[in-house]
Amino acid sequence: MRPPAALHIAVISRTTGMHGVGGLERHTDELTATLAAMGHQVVLVTTTVPPAVLTADRPEQVICLPGTRPRRYTRAWLTNLLPILRELHGAEPFDLIVSQSTAAHSALNWILGTRVPLVYILHGSALENARHLAGRRDFKSALRRIRARRHWRQNARLIPRVPRVVTISRRLETSWREALDLGPDQLITLENPVAEGFRPLAAPARQLLRAELGWPSETMAVGYAGRIDPEKGISVLLDWIRTPAAVGCKLAIAGAGSPRLVQRIQHAAAAGGAVDFFGRLHGPELVAFYQRLDVFVLPSAYFEGLPMAMLEAMACGVPVVAYATGGVAEFFRAAQGAGGILVDPGDVRGLSRGLQQLREDPLRRQALGEAAAALTEGRRWPVWVARLLEFALH
Repeated sequence: MRPPAALHIAVISRTTGMHGVGGLERHTDELTATLAAMGHQVVLVTTTVPPAVLTADRPEQVICLPGTRPRRYTRAWLTNLLPILRELHGAEPFDLIVSQSTAAHSALNWILGTRVPLVYILHGSALENARHLAGRRDFKSALRRIRARRHWRQNARLIPRVPRVVTISRRLETSWREALDLGPDQLITLENPVAEGFRPLAAPARQLLRAELGWPSETMAVGYAGRIDPEKGISVLLDWIRTPAAVGCKLAIAGAGSPRLVQRIQHAAAAGGAVDFFGRLHGPELVAFYQRLDVFVLPSAYFEGLPMAMLEAMACGVPVVAYATGGVAEFFRAAQGAGGILVDPGDVRGLSRGLQQLREDPLRRQALGEAAAALTEGRRWPVWVARLLEFALH
């Protein structure tokens, strides 16, 4: 039995940390764990998870829709979501339904009919994705552009009907407000938070962590963590580490994703000492990964909301070098340049120059790292979830 003050909450998400690596996956896991830690009864409705991955120690009840494909909005997802929600709600009525991105679209009419409070958390924009792909002429990009436009047409029809909408960056909120007629109290921004364990280390402890991997103290460790996907620009990093500008640097990559790109990273790691590949990391291992770094790099020219990996690295006192895209540009603009160096999207030479500047100026690197930690101070999950519940329920 749940305590009298606890809520019965359904979280609907097509993907979780059980499915893969990425911001939406991490966000869903942290959201459900925080809600459960606050005493709420949480049901997570998601796509198929391999039996070996579905563990019994998760804090929420997990319902995997039958016949679905991991991380995909398939016909089975669209068909089976509504009956499952009806069954769960009939057994014990929900007090709140949370949709990660547009996962609840196919059940929207029913949810609105129940009058159960509903909130969507939007991590991106299909319209911005279509705009990003507009100038590309390759077949794969053309297909993605068609899908993005189709998804946007659906969003333009349904999102205005959602009672409460949250975006994870102000840039995203601006994009949605410019495109749709959303009420002043219907949409707010709650910028992504950071889990409690992500903290800076004192210099001696940090050097011990680096020594465990044989990283010399004078080497500048440049790192990326997250989904390994061509859109994230990881190939730019693999090319950069082979140039004279990267002498004295180490490239560390953590994550999972595209098999072809993962294979390229593995080959680069096997070829010499300039690249280390850590694969998929969780919990304390991920924290230690960030704490070993000197710089976090985000070479994604894609529209980014506000990447959790970037904020986690900053919380560990690591400065950022990134392309000025989406919520990343808006975040650092608000910070007046503190915490990192931004370059124009797609400017590979500019990215290299930014990294070189930090390699040649350790004092500036340290100052930016301290500013990065200060910018993320107080961005913790319990505070974020409390604000989400206040907005969704009132």
